[in-house]
Amino acid sequence: RWVVALLVVGLVLAGICAARGHLLPAAARWLDVGEPVRHADYAVVLPGGQNTRPFAAAALVKAGLVDHVLTTKNIRSPQVEDGILPPTHETTGRILRRRGVPEDKITVLEGETSSTFGDMRSLAAFLDDSPGSRALIITNDYHTRRARWVAARVLGDRLEQVSFVSAPMD
Repeated sequence: RWVVALLVVGLVLAGICAARGHLLPAAARWLDVGEPVRHADYAVVLPGGQNTRPFAAAALVKAGLVDHVLTTKNIRSPQVEDGILPPTHETTGRILRRRGVPEDKITVLEGETSSTFGDMRSLAAFLDDSPGSRALIITNDYHTRRARWVAARVLGDRLEQVSFVSAPMD
């Protein structure tokens, strides 16, 4: 029985490996729930993706599609504590300023976060103080489905105030 079970598992895994050229793109399309960009008051740059997300936000500001950019402050990592790396929100701010976003259009949300749940809680607190505002949440394409799922849990009815934008990637 064990030999047959191992053989079946091996054949299934071999089939998945052989079909990866079809399966992986389909999985990527399923994960990407980014929406067409429309005008919003804020672009929210989720931490990570420093090579894509801040650049997408800056392009949206330059195109006049968003008025301000919001970033979150991550809990300080050991590398940040030791002065090896700058905090993520500082790197994001530098990129935005270098790409032409004025300082007064960049806001760091209150509180430190360590997850997408924390990021969404910070956004929820901000939206409480800015009722009726619309925000574009910028993240990588493969992260949009999970980010939207988290946002639905945290924001509840306020989910209508946000849209998800897939930052362009290679």
